[in-house]
Amino acid sequence: MNKKNKIILSIILIMSVLFVLFIKLETENEYDYLNEGIVLVDKGHYIDAIKNLTNYLDSNPKSVHALIERSKAYVALDQRGMALTDIETALKIEPKKPELFINRAYLYKRFNRTMFALADLDYALKLDPNYFSAHFNRGIVLNDIGKFNKAIDDFTFCINKNSNIFAVYYNRAVSYIQKGDTLKAVKDLRYFLQKTDVAEHKKNALKLLEKWQIKS
Repeated sequence: MNKKNKIILSIILIMSVLFVLFIKLETENEYDYLNEGIVLVDKGHYIDAIKNLTNYLDSNPKSVHALIERSKAYVALDQRGMALTDIETALKIEPKKPELFINRAYLYKRFNRTMFALADLDYALKLDPNYFSAHFNRGIVLNDIGKFNKAIDDFTFCINKNSNIFAVYYNRAVSYIQKGDTLKAVKDLRYFLQKTDVAEHKKNALKLLEKWQIKS
């Protein structure tokens, strides 16, 4: 190999290395947008989170993770239409992901499209019959439409699966009250009060407990 060819080969190798480094840096920058966006959502800085996640999605439009996180930020800002668009985009990418149907059901409920929400939760449970969040949210929807026994079944499933999620006891108590079973409602509310540390939750439970203890 003559000197000229050696120089050309060296230049090609250097350019190849630089190109790989450039691609690596670009990829790292993209993940910075994603990771920072997730952190900002958790911290409640929703506008900045949307900017970061949008930057990431510009280069990675099929990132279901980023779409879910951005939809959370939109929900927090009460931009429900934008949130729904992100979830429906994600569903086109992963149409068998139960979490996405639960998220869309939550949005449908906020839009007062209760039966659409119920259909999504039913389908999420068809995909994964043991999905805690799907049972919990379906229980809330069933209670809203007056199907109290079915709501209680969902809440009881959740308690049997994980008895440390105390909000379930409060919601089951509400279903028992609607059904007219005040003794079981009072029992659930008492247990909930023993376990919750959230002042607002205690206040709501005490109001229900005071009301229904009198009647029971």
